[in-house]
Amino acid sequence: AESAYLLCTWHGILSLNKCIYIQDLFQDWTALIRLLSSRPTHAKELVATTPSYSGACDASRWGVGGVWFGINSKLPPTVWFLQWPDTIRHAFDNNNLTISDMELAGILLHWIVLEHLAPNLHHKSAAIWCDNLPAVNWCYKLRSSSSPVAAALLRALAMRLHTQQASPITIDHISGTFNLLADTASRKHSTNPHAFLSHFTQLYPPPPNTSWTLFQLPTATTLKLYSTMLTQQSNLASWRRLTKKGAAIGMLGTTSSMPTFPQSPPRFFTYLDQHNLPSWEPSPNMFVKEAVPGTMGKFEPKESKWRCPPSQRPSNWQDNQIPWLTRK
Repeated sequence: AESAYLLCTWHGILSLNKCIYIQDLFQDWTALIRLLSSRPTHAKELVATTPSYSGACDASRWGVGGVWFGINSKLPPTVWFLQWPDTIRHAFDNNNLTISDMELAGILLHWIVLEHLAPNLHHKSAAIWCDNLPAVNWCYKLRSSSSPVAAALLRALAMRLHTQQASPITIDHISGTFNLLADTASRKHSTNPHAFLSHFTQLYPPPPNTSWTLFQLPTATTLKLYSTMLTQQSNLASWRRLTKKGAAIGMLGTTSSMPTFPQSPPRFFTYLDQHNLPSWEPSPNMFVKEAVPGTMGKFEPKESKWRCPPSQRPSNWQDNQIPWLTRK
């Protein structure tokens, strides 16, 4: 707080809101530095690997939603949605939030949903499709100089990636015309789980003897997101640990038309093994051809563009016997 006050005084910043914003930035950077110093950062956490999961997300004034599929790891196709509260819609109507901010919030929620679904994201990457170019660019650079809300959301996303020790997400733009699954989940529809899942299944029928899975986020997580979007404060320390309580999963059964949504289910992968839920690829009418998991070539790691390898060092650094603290 003292450093933020001195910085504001030095630059002649008299606005209380700007001083509070700078103070929050100092607190977030302090939390990031402490987090990075808690353990070594593996190289695979810095370079994106071949995606193990693929999904798409979308946001609108009504709400946000998305879908997840397994590529190189088992994951039953799962859809999720969230209706924005009145406070978020009012902030959007008053131009305090942009649609790009809401799309980026959807990407953050999309990743958190995958944390609930996947058994282990250690050194794994995920491919995400989004139809909003500013949100895609923000995620690609992991920074934003135009939106304080986006900057706070990106810091929260970075915190979650580091906490899971995951590889960077690979995100790309997809035309809204082809983002059918996520568009359906984010547009106005019934919030009743059975009614929505029945409607979604009718629009996008799964293969025979399979079904869609519906996931519902914990209330504590969504409230934390709303607070970040409205106050432009990420409070990174609170994003390090997210509760699993309050999450719910369910599907339409073959013998019952009502899905089961336990209020405090076990980890999803345990639920997956108990119910033997199969993984399946989306049909062409669900995704544009480039987004089908069978053609994920654009997300594969690319070779370096440098024509020549780096020059060889005159000596091996491992042969240096001088302690590194006393080297000149």
